[in-house]
Amino acid sequence: MKKLCECGCGGYASPGRRFIQGHYILTEEIKRKRNETRKINKEIKEGKRLPPELPFCKCGCGGRVSRKGSKYIAGHQNRGRVAWNKGLTKENDDRVKKQGETYKERYVNGEIDEVWCKGKTKETDPGLMQVSESLLSFYQTEEGIKLKEQKNEKYSGEGNPFYGKNQTEETIEKIKKTLSVMDTKGEANHFFGHKHTDESKQIISKKKIVFYQTEEGKLLLKEQGLKRSKRMLENWQDPEFIKMMSKAKKEYYQTEKGIKHRQNLREIIIENLKKGVYNRKPTQPEKDTDSIVQNLIPNEYKYNGNYDLGISIGGKIPDFVNVNGKKKAIDLFGDYWHEGEDPQIRIDLFKKCGWDLLVIWEHELKNRDTMIQKILKFHGKESDYVIPQKILDRWVDSEKKEGER
Repeated sequence: MKKLCECGCGGYASPGRRFIQGHYILTEEIKRKRNETRKINKEIKEGKRLPPELPFCKCGCGGRVSRKGSKYIAGHQNRGRVAWNKGLTKENDDRVKKQGETYKERYVNGEIDEVWCKGKTKETDPGLMQVSESLLSFYQTEEGIKLKEQKNEKYSGEGNPFYGKNQTEETIEKIKKTLSVMDTKGEANHFFGHKHTDESKQIISKKKIVFYQTEEGKLLLKEQGLKRSKRMLENWQDPEFIKMMSKAKKEYYQTEKGIKHRQNLREIIIENLKKGVYNRKPTQPEKDTDSIVQNLIPNEYKYNGNYDLGISIGGKIPDFVNVNGKKKAIDLFGDYWHEGEDPQIRIDLFKKCGWDLLVIWEHELKNRDTMIQKILKFHGKESDYVIPQKILDRWVDSEKKEGER
């Protein structure tokens, strides 16, 4: 039966006790001692009296306790104590096994609640946001930076509780089994719908830069590069992978983002060609076109795709330019890079600059007669040109390869 506190407050004392904790009867002696203590504390605060020398912490750290009567500095009472279950597992100790089973049973029965923050994010829960902001602000102060450095130093190397240990094969299999069952795609992924803030991106970037400048980072970078290189070499030998990549690229470059990306790439290439950053070599279709043009109308057009002639029209570099005073140019459009592009846009652009442009598509090289007539009509000349056998043989081989694909 509960008893009322004898101090007269009206509250109930714990079983077997006369008073609620701290509710003892204030005798004249206790009042006198309390007043003396308050007077001493006031004099210490005003600098009239030196503070008493407090005892050392019993944990052996060398520090003094914060107040009289205390035996330990706050948080030092558990130092040096070894947990009863340290080093024990379900496999080698029945007590640990029984405790795990009991906890699991209570959790299933609903006796133990889930973690309070499970399923919550900073965006949906103001409490988590407040905790996150307070931690971030703390770790930016001098005290927070020092604490972080101390923790890193304490738990690095041999200080890490997992240092020198390896997961057992049984544990590895359990982890694999758990991960295989887990659905981490779409909304099941804990990061689904979230994006890194600019601040977090900068922090990650700085950490990576610092890490990859260390010897460990350089070695890791080299290993990752070799693995990627080996994997990509194996992938590009697989016909199915090549088809898949080709299809994916074509689909990507038909999107709005892909069109902008391709345009940016072209602009970068043009700028680099103008600066002489690299010398672009003619592609095989360009070589074939050049050979046909030189046989049809010798010494009229020269290759300018690598900006050798220094001619740029409306910000574009034509592949072939007339070198005999005529403002005429020829552009070869690759079926891949110029897919979905309207050649009339470029023709109109050149027209505004006072130039005539002929656009030849890569697939038109297969229709030899049409292409020859197209070039002669553009230049305003007739010819009895015959395509060399070497070029004809090359076209036949390319057609065979495409047929096999």
